[in-house]
Amino acid sequence: MTRYGFILLALVVTGWSVAGFSPKSFGVTLENGLPVVQWEAESEEDLHHYEVEIRMQFSPEPRIVEVQPHGAGKPYTYRDDGLFKSGEAVRYTLVAILDTGERIEVGSMEIDYTPTAVRRTWGSIKAMFQ
Repeated sequence: MTRYGFILLALVVTGWSVAGFSPKSFGVTLENGLPVVQWEAESEEDLHHYEVEIRMQFSPEPRIVEVQPHGAGKPYTYRDDGLFKSGEAVRYTLVAILDTGERIEVGSMEIDYTPTAVRRTWGSIKAMFQ
């Protein structure tokens, strides 16, 4: 456990491809206290889009974010600004959706997200006065 109270893992994906799609890397880090999902593909020939599935430990349904491809060899970054006062494990799964509809799991990683500071949003400020 590091001083930020989270577990950080990295996964490098190499050596496999499906129908013109070939992933290269996948990982999740914390930057400025927020989870950031990063990945890259060597080939995206048959790729329709990506989905980042965000599953909270105590939530029944995952949140899904669709990311359009912008070209092989260029890094992708998704910064998860949607987490708020979580204090629970969060699993990020990257799925490639091919033109055929086939779903390929590129990688999955869980972090123990414990915010170190209270984030102020309009909703949280309003809630203090209700």
